[in-house]
Amino acid sequence: MQKMIYLICLVAISTVLCSFSFARSLVNTQVIDVESIERLSVSYTADEVCFYESPTNELILKEYMNRNNSDYFAVINASDNSVQIKNGDRQWATWLSCKAEVYLPKAFNGNLDISTVSGRIIVNMDIVARSCNITSASGSVKVRNVSAPNVAIRTTSGRIETDQIEGNVYLKSTSGRIEVESLKGEKLDVGTTSGSIQIDNFRSETLNAKSNSGSIVLGRGYGKVIASTSSGRIAIEQAYGSANLKSTSGRISANYGYVDGDMFIKSTSGKVSLYIPDDLSYYFDAHSTSGTIYLNSKSESLKSQKAIVRKIGASPTFSVEIKTTSGGIEVVSQPAVNKQDILDLPRIL
Repeated sequence: MQKMIYLICLVAISTVLCSFSFARSLVNTQVIDVESIERLSVSYTADEVCFYESPTNELILKEYMNRNNSDYFAVINASDNSVQIKNGDRQWATWLSCKAEVYLPKAFNGNLDISTVSGRIIVNMDIVARSCNITSASGSVKVRNVSAPNVAIRTTSGRIETDQIEGNVYLKSTSGRIEVESLKGEKLDVGTTSGSIQIDNFRSETLNAKSNSGSIVLGRGYGKVIASTSSGRIAIEQAYGSANLKSTSGRISANYGYVDGDMFIKSTSGKVSLYIPDDLSYYFDAHSTSGTIYLNSKSESLKSQKAIVRKIGASPTFSVEIKTTSGGIEVVSQPAVNKQDILDLPRIL
């Protein structure tokens, strides 16, 4: 019993000591003039980096650490048109815990580069820049609103979460989920190797979404959608435009209130459900190796075990081609969308 009590006390003391050891406090504050700066680079290793809007026209850097040692403080290099902020010495920084807060002036509109090796990146302010490049090797990235001609967010093993991004967008996660509230831009490229993709709203000339092993779920949007996944479902809840959808082992469902281009859908092992406007005139080509095909158009209703190839409507403009190996095909007509709904969608930049 005495031995057990001793062990419990030892664990409790160790826990208290560790909590004190990792308690961080403000140890370094730097104020930097960035009024004429064209490029800002912020780079840390295992430290959490958070961005906030500055209350002044200057950049304010605050570092919170559990060790007050100036060797660990950020190294700041400034030239005529750029500022580079890098973490200080980390070679002998045993048990060092650090959080960096960057207060960026709202008026800053240059090129912004943010990177960490194994630390989280959180942007709690709206960013308007010439370009925005955010990279984390093994940490999550959470961003509020970003507007720039080119926006790139990458993480090797971490989650990406964003509110709204405007511009040509590139989002890439090797092993992490990607969640986006709104994407607007001419070209949108979203990809993950082992993680799901969810985009609530989008408007683009082309949205390219790819996941090797994860589902792809798109909400309301306009544009040409190119989506593919090896093992996961593809779902488009309410879209306007055209589509090229491929899934190796997963169901595909797409709901289109308006179609302005060809529709191509292929599933190796999974059912395909497509909902399209009843006023659409198109060439229909559907084949299934081991699945039933249902076509319910405004003019006719058909069922087949192998294939349906025919012209739907008086003047076909587009083609609807669907192929499955082991999965049924269902194509259902629905009332066409009010054109005003399309006009109300967020415009491309």
